Amino acid sequence: HEPAAVGLNLCPLGYSMPGVEEKVEHILHKGYSSVASKDGQIVGAVVCDLVLTDSAVEEDDPENPTGHSMSALPQKFLQLDAFINDLATNFGKMDVMKKFECSQCLEIYMICIKQEERQQGMGKMLVKQV
Repeated sequence: HEPAAVGLNLCPLGYSMPGVEEKVEHILHKGYSSVASKDGQIVGAVVCDLVLTDSAVEEDDPENPTGHSMSALPQKFLQLDAFINDLATNFGKMDVMKKFECSQCLEIYMICIKQEERQQGMGKMLVKQV
């Protein structure tokens, strides 16, 4: 039921990708993500995970409780994932961790702010918080 997946025509409305949903849930339980609330209601969220230089490939992640591999996902999703990876690494020519001489970084997967709360610095606050 992911609106972005429907918007990108990765899947039809109502289709769910259990592997992705379980992976996101697993990431949320790691504690690097955060939410913003106002008057007891969630009005924003940032979903992120810690990335280490010597981390294993996702499919081999011993902490992955789902047992789902990337190959279980729709082909369009895999193509989009490869495209984003190419952008992030300049088609494999750049290692961001090496360039900035760091052993870990926080990878932000998603930032969501409720429409009426936008343009007030909430996204910036969430990123600073995590």
